[in-house]
Amino acid sequence: TCEKILADKTPDLHHVTRGEGASIGIDAIHAAKNDMYLSATEQAKKIYVIHEAEKMTAAAQNALLVVLEEPPPDVVIFLLCEDATSLLPTVRSRVQTVRMSLFTEDELDAFLQSERKKRLLSPTLDEAHYRHLLTAAGGSPGKALSLLQAKELNASYAEYW
Repeated sequence: TCEKILADKTPDLHHVTRGEGASIGIDAIHAAKNDMYLSATEQAKKIYVIHEAEKMTAAAQNALLVVLEEPPPDVVIFLLCEDATSLLPTVRSRVQTVRMSLFTEDELDAFLQSERKKRLLSPTLDEAHYRHLLTAAGGSPGKALSLLQAKELNASYAEYW
């Protein structure tokens, strides 16, 4: 079960992201909500991870309120965000907050090395640029991965470095 979840190979783990857009809109939240009321397929619970929850539009946050107030019994919802104060007060009042500390550069390095192997990203950065990337990430694994992917996947980005 854990291996399936970590490999994102279970139909009961759902990610809600902003995709290519600047925000998470009401349609994405409606789609997730509609699915929440279906039974879990393989696991005891269905898990919904809303990445960059602070990027939800006000309409999307309001649409989520109903399910946050009374979620289906077999559903767990995670709202991941860097700044919870950017969520509507009504949303914040209906969730449990768990604060995470920032990663050290060594922890970021271990995380990126693991992600590079899992995602088969090629090690194209020299040591100085890689260390700069770790510093620029400011302790955020998501930001570090985004910077690494941007660096490795966009050759024109190399001029920035």
